[in-house]
Amino acid sequence: MVGETAAAHLRYILEQQGERVRKPKSTVLFRRGDKASGMFDVLSGKLSLDLGVDSALSTSHGAGALAGLPSIIPGQNYSVPPTVTEDAELGFWRPEAWNLCCVSSLICASHSCNSEHQDREES
Repeated sequence: MVGETAAAHLRYILEQQGERVRKPKSTVLFRRGDKASGMFDVLSGKLSLDLGVDSALSTSHGAGALAGLPSIIPGQNYSVPPTVTEDAELGFWRPEAWNLCCVSSLICASHSCNSEHQDREES
């Protein structure tokens, strides 16, 4: 139950607090090897992720997908470039903002866990 609460809180933050950007079909969000500057959360539309082996192995992802997640690790470069395949609204997260988001989610999960523990003790 705590995990569900934390996941719901994180999804809410991703949807509400990311820097919203719109990208038209065929936009390449970043290229393999580029220095990572942030990640994208798909709010609507679709992205195709290029796994670099064969275009037939590209995968399509819609709302809720994250692209560029390795950017939260300092010094990393992008490795799986996404291309917008259906006009998309995205949340953009710089590493610093993402770190604050994660801390907020951990605090929420900790608070929920403490509340549930207290509820059980009172029963």
